[in-house]
Amino acid sequence: GECTFGDNCYYQHLQCPLNDYIAAARGTSSYAELCQNLEKAKKGEINLLKINELKLSPLNINVQYLSKSAPPSPQMEMRHRKIKTCRAWANGKCPRSNEQCDFLHAWTNPLKA
Repeated sequence: GECTFGDNCYYQHLQCPLNDYIAAARGTSSYAELCQNLEKAKKGEINLLKINELKLSPLNINVQYLSKSAPPSPQMEMRHRKIKTCRAWANGKCPRSNEQCDFLHAWTNPLKA
């Protein structure tokens, strides 16, 4: 659906597919860097699919080996998944893949919820 609050909404609304947003966050250390990557992708300066294949955490740690053995999140399916940045991902230590984790493996807008 459409949000009637627009820019005044409490929540962040993505202007691109979630997978592109997550790929743009790989290897970054802040929301500002993520936004720069999204702008570069719009201009064709970087390829988000290639970045996504690298499986980098924000600290540039190759986390491909971590996601193979981590169990899925023990929590039930949540209506509001992927709203907050995963703290473990931000520290380069989330053992879950993006699909398994209930939290977002990307930076969120600090001015939004």
